[in-house]
Amino acid sequence: ACFALPILTTPGPRITFWLGLAIPCAALVSYAVISLAAHPRGRWPAAALAVIVVAWCAVETIKINTVLSQSTTQELAYEYITTQWPAETVILT
Repeated sequence: ACFALPILTTPGPRITFWLGLAIPCAALVSYAVISLAAHPRGRWPAAALAVIVVAWCAVETIKINTVLSQSTTQELAYEYITTQWPAETVILT
């Protein structure tokens, strides 16, 4: 878990950094939820932990989908050239 802290606190996009953590984190959270739920007074904390983790995953998924669905500069340039320049314009000679 110590190696996850620098990754989760990076200011930039974490699109590929989280992939290596997905399975170990899911296993740890599953173990924590099962352990808490087995305790007589641990059902509400287990449910709260599960809701927090699911919400966090949903937010990260929405962020990743938002980044990946944006147009690239190549697509934007192609669209601009095809709509704004005359068809007979030579681009490369």
